[in-house]
Amino acid sequence: MKELGFLEVKDMLILKAHLHIHYGNDEKKIKRFWSNLTSIPLENFGKSFIRPKGTGHRTNILPNGIIRVGVKGKGVVDLRHRILAWVEKIYELSINNIRL
Repeated sequence: MKELGFLEVKDMLILKAHLHIHYGNDEKKIKRFWSNLTSIPLENFGKSFIRPKGTGHRTNILPNGIIRVGVKGKGVVDLRHRILAWVEKIYELSINNIRL
């Protein structure tokens, strides 16, 4: 097992990443940023979605974009259930105004 933050990931699981960035952002630089932050190898990054210039929808451009991480491999269903349980617990604590 290897540890990814507070999450233990079995060696058989493969993390895949995709970026959502804006036109004019340096895609290679942003991939290196996210790779260093998440420990996901650059070869596990898929094609990035690049928002075209001038859509006018959002004016606050995130300098490092947004990352979407997917998990592949044996044991994914168990991992999914654990993550959903954490999300549910955090939600319950937040509606009861309890600090983590």
